[in-house]
Amino acid sequence: MPVFRKKRSVQRLEERRTIGLDDKIVELIVSKSSVRRSSIRISVLPGQIVKVDVPLRTPDREISSLLARRGAWIVKKLCEYASQPQPAPLFYLPEEMHLYLGQNHPLRILARKQGRGLGQARLENEEVLVCLNFPEYDPALPEHAVQIKKIMRKWYSDQAMKYYSDFFNVKIRHIDWLSKAPDFSLRSLSRRWASCSAAGKLVVNRHLIKAPPECVAYVLLHEICHLRELNHSFRFYQLLTDLDPDWKQHRTLLTDLARQIVNE
Repeated sequence: MPVFRKKRSVQRLEERRTIGLDDKIVELIVSKSSVRRSSIRISVLPGQIVKVDVPLRTPDREISSLLARRGAWIVKKLCEYASQPQPAPLFYLPEEMHLYLGQNHPLRILARKQGRGLGQARLENEEVLVCLNFPEYDPALPEHAVQIKKIMRKWYSDQAMKYYSDFFNVKIRHIDWLSKAPDFSLRSLSRRWASCSAAGKLVVNRHLIKAPPECVAYVLLHEICHLRELNHSFRFYQLLTDLDPDWKQHRTLLTDLARQIVNE
């Protein structure tokens, strides 16, 4: 019979700083949490930001010492990000390519005045078909592009809700310690793909549905593991490796594609 432990409330503190590394001024986010961690973790995020996750009571001198020791690696990663090409801006025009589950699909736009609302979108013959609720479509009108973007956002959200719900329902049958599908919601997250609260509620980045399926699975499985281990301890990574043996490759691919995925 499983034993359930009462979860304690989690304390989190986040502070932004700037530091100097190898003649570079680097933006730093220090995230302190009462969630039990086995070590300090340094991440280099898109946007030339360095994030440090540490236990709540870690002294600043220990953080500074680790940053100094890892300075060369941090600068190398920042340079790698800076050298990556920026994705072209999206204008929501016919034949423009849009990502969905790792694949690019051309945009096709139809105008058809019918009822109320903005219109709708669907995947049809490998195209994203957007039906505008207008008598006619004029690509030169900025307001039409704005409406198409809103329709696309809703379509992505609808697809994500269904895809993730189906994913969790399948995993219930294959993960013996997962008794029910977790509650989740979509949100715009600037520095992470998903999160899990102490109450077991998941929040998933609304852009994640554009990533390849193996990367989506990695993120969702990562959060599923937090339902059992709300930390990044050795036990957590054991669970994750059991569920996704290639998670490191999937994480690397997701990081490499991040700029394209969040582009809109």
